[in-house]
Formats: sequence, C-alpha cells, structure tokens
Amino acid sequence: MYEFRNRVFNQYHTLAERINNPPSKIPAHIWRDMVNKWRDLNWKSTSDKNKANREKSKLTATGGSVPMAKFMLDQIKKTGKEPDPIETFKKFHVKKGNGGFTTPKPHTIHVELKNKEAKKLRQEEEVNQFAIYGEGCSKRCEDDRREEKAKNDEMVRMLKEEIVLVKNGVPQIVEDTFKRLGVTLPESSSAGDKGVNDEDEDGDEEVNDEDVDDTDNENNSP
Repeated sequence: MYEFRNRVFNQYHTLAERINNPPSKIPAHIWRDMVNKWRDLNWKSTSDKNKANREKSKLTATGGSVPMAKFMLDQIKKTGKEPDPIETFKKFHVKKGNGGFTTPKPHTIHVELKNKEAKKLRQEEEVNQFAIYGEGCSKRCEDDRREEKAKNDEMVRMLKEEIVLVKNGVPQIVEDTFKRLGVTLPESSSAGDKGVNDEDEDGDEEVNDEDVDDTDNENNSP
C-alpha cells in the first residue's frame, strides 16, 4: 500500500490529481478515502513516529560483504580462539569514520550485552568465593564469622579472669564474715585431723618405743 501511495504522491502534487489518479488495482472510492486519511494530521503524526521507531530498530551492518559468522570463523582459524562476540558485534555495527554506532538500536543492544557480561562475571566471582570461604557463605560472611568468634573468645577470657579473682577472694570473704559476726575463725587443724584419720584407718593406737622398753623391763624383773 505504501508503494502505491508513494508512487502517486511523488508523481502528483495536488489533492485533486492524487484522488483522480488511483492505482489500477484499487477502486476509486476506496482510493479517495485513503488519500483523505493520509491527509489527516493525527495519522501523519502517528506515521512519523512509527517511521522514526523503524529507523531506530534497524541494525545496519558495516562489515561489507563479509557476514559476521564468516568473520568469526576466519578469526578462529587465524588465531586459534574465538573472538569476543560482543566486540565482534560492535565491529559490524559502527561507522568507519567516527566509530559511532550506525543507529541507536545496535548501541542499545551493545550496552545490554555488556551489562549481561558484567553480571555473569559477578556471579562467577561469587561462586568462586563460595568455594573458598564455605558453601553458601561469601567472603564478607566469613569475615563476620571471624569477627564474631574473636569477640566470643575475648568474652570467655574475661569470664575466666573474673572466676579466678572470685576464687582467690573467697577465703578473705569468709574471714571478713566471721569478723563481722564476732566469731573467732578456727585455726587450721589439718595435722591433728590427719592423725585421727590415721588412727581410725589402722584401728590401733600407735605404740612408742618407750612403751616397748617398759614392757620388757617388767617381764625381766625377778
């Protein structure tokens, strides 16, 4: 339809001429309605916007007659490795002179590809960190765990010191308590207790050498 329109409109410049010279394949009354429609300002505005959008969506390649796939294959044969696909895309869609993209569309695609590549690299880096610092835990997570462990160790050390201080202070606390109550603190009798315990365990009294001598003298007397 646009081909018919452009052909008639380029050949005839007045409204009457355009209406009176319809294409042979289009009935006159339909052609007349179409010409009037094309003259409508709203339609023209919409048409111009659509035309601009079509221009933006075009991907105009600048690689000449060499297809992109063939270029990549040639590079693999030449260098032994596949060229960067994003940079290859850019190579085929920038102008030779200033290096700018031919249209906005390839520029948008190139930016999206670069963003996806960066996102993929970040994800791979996180996966590597999981392998290094533990499953499901990133480097930051591991650092937090180490810091928390250090705090816990310090708290345990302080508690141990307080326990030692309390244990060392118990005898003094007991002595002070007895003094406040006016009670004399009993002296240590561990030695005496030990003697009693020894007597209880043996079941017999200890016999001195003097007792043995006295017994012998009594037996030897006339």
